[in-house]
Amino acid sequence: MKKLLALVSLIAQLNRPKFYQYELMWFKRDKEKERFYLLPGQGGRAMRRKRAMFLAWSIAAGLIVSLGMAFALYFANMRH
Repeated sequence: MKKLLALVSLIAQLNRPKFYQYELMWFKRDKEKERFYLLPGQGGRAMRRKRAMFLAWSIAAGLIVSLGMAFALYFANMRH
């Protein structure tokens, strides 16, 4: 079991980019700088509702544009 864990660890280290290994060796990550807070509307139910509305409007706009292009191409080909 220990040999398997050592092999997995070695493979994981080999797959990392070189700069990542040097970065960890010389610099320690400051987790406080990576901390962030969500404001109201940035997560949860409000975010899902906002994304659903954005998706619905995007689909509607795409349908309108594609219908307009279809009619333009249809009428352009009717003259021939």
